[in-house]
Amino acid sequence: MAIVAAGASIGKEGAPRELGALFGGSLSKGLHLFISDRQLLIACGVLVQG
Repeated sequence: MAIVAAGASIGKEGAPRELGALFGGSLSKGLHLFISDRQLLIACGVLVQG
């Protein structure tokens, strides 16, 4: 989200991917997952939103 807030041009599909990654990261942190599981959940969040 910081990239979008800074005004970077990432296209119309960039913002939903950022939100998916943000949601996946927050969820994995709340569930206290291992780093490898966190990375997988963040990647899934990017794919679902993208």
